[in-house]
Amino acid sequence: MAKRSRKRKKLFTKVKKPSFFRKLACVTWDRARDPQIYGYMNVDMSSCLAFMDRYKKKHGHKLSVTHVILKAVALAYRKFPDLNVKVERNHLYRRNSIDVNLLVSSESGGELSAIKLNNADKMTLAEIVGQVKKGAKGVRDDRGPDFQESKNIIKKLPVWISRIIVPVMSWLVNKRGMHFPGVGFPQDPFGTVIVTSVGMFGVETAFAPLPSIGRANAALLITEVKKKPWVEDDNIVVRPVMKLCCTLDHRVFTGYQGAMLSSEIKDILTNPKRLLET
Repeated sequence: MAKRSRKRKKLFTKVKKPSFFRKLACVTWDRARDPQIYGYMNVDMSSCLAFMDRYKKKHGHKLSVTHVILKAVALAYRKFPDLNVKVERNHLYRRNSIDVNLLVSSESGGELSAIKLNNADKMTLAEIVGQVKKGAKGVRDDRGPDFQESKNIIKKLPVWISRIIVPVMSWLVNKRGMHFPGVGFPQDPFGTVIVTSVGMFGVETAFAPLPSIGRANAALLITEVKKKPWVEDDNIVVRPVMKLCCTLDHRVFTGYQGAMLSSEIKDILTNPKRLLET
């Protein structure tokens, strides 16, 4: 009988060159300890999809569900300005603008970057479409608008050094109000709210985390629009339905306030003419 090897079988292999996103995540989060609320709502997208079709015929460029959500979220925050705040040193600080941050993945899906829409509530749909298109191209060409320099720096550094640099830069940017766009650490990097979409992958339910290096108080995840049974006037009909999943900072939101913001977003999506507001 052959002798059993005393050498322990190797269970793991270290990833030698992790992506920027995975490296940043490792140096950002230690353990799950942030006060977060999770919830979702189903939205009948019939009126919204019809509006998007009319918009394309009239203006010649296509709207996506993501474009629509970006605008709807910004308008909802404008209605409830007391929610447009960040928590810093156990105090609340109100923002002077409603800035929406869209997370965009690379073509391979291995990298993640962001496109920040400043004063998104005042932007037209055409402006949102144009800025998202320009920003997404930059991300996929590896020249993201705000975070590219920090990506390049963190990619080259070992994790133990990144664990020192990222918290220090976060402290300078968030607590001291400093601005370092040249090295990829802009002031208030994630703005008011984060929006990301996984609908193209067929995902129906998922929740995004709130990154501690920014001070966004909500993260909205857009899922796939699918035809589903829907009750209307006591009758079951088929409607295109989207499940919008939300992660909220409980230090900012009560359950009531979260419901009010969600209801406002839903009202805009079901009455899409409101998307033309600036």
